Amino acid sequence: MRLKPTLPSFVPILLLTLTGCSSLPSGHGEASHPAEVVNASAMPPSTHVLEALVRDAVIHSRPSYPRLAVQDSIEIEEEEEALPLTVSTTIPMTPNRIVERTINNYLQNNRTVLSIWAARSRIYFPMIEQIFAEEDVPDELKYLAIGESGLNPTAVSPVGAKGMWQFMPATGRSEGLRIDNWVDERLDPELATRAAAQHLKKLNADYDGRWHLSVAGYNCSYRCISRAVTRSGYSMDDAPSYWDVVNHLPEETRDFVPKFIAIALLVSNPEEYGIQVEDLGQELAYDVVYVKGMLSLEAAARMAGTDLPSLRKLNPAVLRSTLPDDPYPYALKIPFGTYDSFVHNFNLEAPEATTPGTGEYLVKSGDTLGHIARQHDVSVKELQLVNGISGHLIKIGQKLQIPGQEGMTRVELASNERQSIAWGRTTSKP
Repeated sequence: MRLKPTLPSFVPILLLTLTGCSSLPSGHGEASHPAEVVNASAMPPSTHVLEALVRDAVIHSRPSYPRLAVQDSIEIEEEEEALPLTVSTTIPMTPNRIVERTINNYLQNNRTVLSIWAARSRIYFPMIEQIFAEEDVPDELKYLAIGESGLNPTAVSPVGAKGMWQFMPATGRSEGLRIDNWVDERLDPELATRAAAQHLKKLNADYDGRWHLSVAGYNCSYRCISRAVTRSGYSMDDAPSYWDVVNHLPEETRDFVPKFIAIALLVSNPEEYGIQVEDLGQELAYDVVYVKGMLSLEAAARMAGTDLPSLRKLNPAVLRSTLPDDPYPYALKIPFGTYDSFVHNFNLEAPEATTPGTGEYLVKSGDTLGHIARQHDVSVKELQLVNGISGHLIKIGQKLQIPGQEGMTRVELASNERQSIAWGRTTSKP
């Protein structure tokens, strides 16, 4: 079956609220001056207009009207030039001087990066939008993934955070992600997005529904936030706004919320800021086959009629050269439209579609990977892949899996039901 998110088929004209330069608010991040509503889409992208947008832009992302049926959306498209649609956000997009400086910095120093982010958003946002809607999480939180990883599913930080949502191992496991020597689901865009939505909901409950504090809490621990609240003269029993405690937060967390807001403003409406966005012409789409057993990724790529790098790109969570040695099937993603050819080729190769099992070896004093590999007639690279070792360091007493030992493990297709998933492309902003 083909699964596709239900998204509005129209692009609402966004209203930009322009105000005078505002100072840092002391309340909940609301502008202190009345706003004049201007239809930015009617303005030419002149330097003067861009400077005005940079200075005081406020953009709202979630429509205040109910989702329309497809037949109604055509009428909206015809009428929207005469009557722009007003939209709003759950999370305030605070137009203060900190956000203004952050926007200026991005525009002056990171235009190329902004273009890349905006292009990637057209690929991944449809998936994130649907999952967030299912989890009842504010849509605008999708911009957190840009600040965290630039929407790169395989991003790795110096401290060990991984994936599009930059989960540390403990946090990822606490949200139900599998992280072991075979699979790291932090690298799976859909599974990590679901985990991020659940984590953000928990944070918002911890911070009494204050989303700015919840966003800061995504970057900093609860202890870190509560310490800043106490030093600011407040109590977690009646949590203040983020802007009330910002000066007592660590430097990285002080910048985290302004960057989130700035990225949301810029990437949601890049044309108004003169940001050129390349259409990558891609859609996040794939077929899924459920395979039980240690099928090699090289064989799987051959069966799907693709190459190994393309298959790995669809399955970044698989860490080794084979599917995991699990008692249950693994959901392998293959290129969209290749399900039939994969099943056909798999059935042709079924007698040979078995892979060696693994035995164990206990590392002793004086052992090296090269010595162990020669002893068991395997290559060092095979040992590294099977055991998730990136270098050559091993420890006395460490258990190594030796490929090609203890007989054969049969590989089977666990289901003959076709499953095709196409998340579509973003058709509404932001």
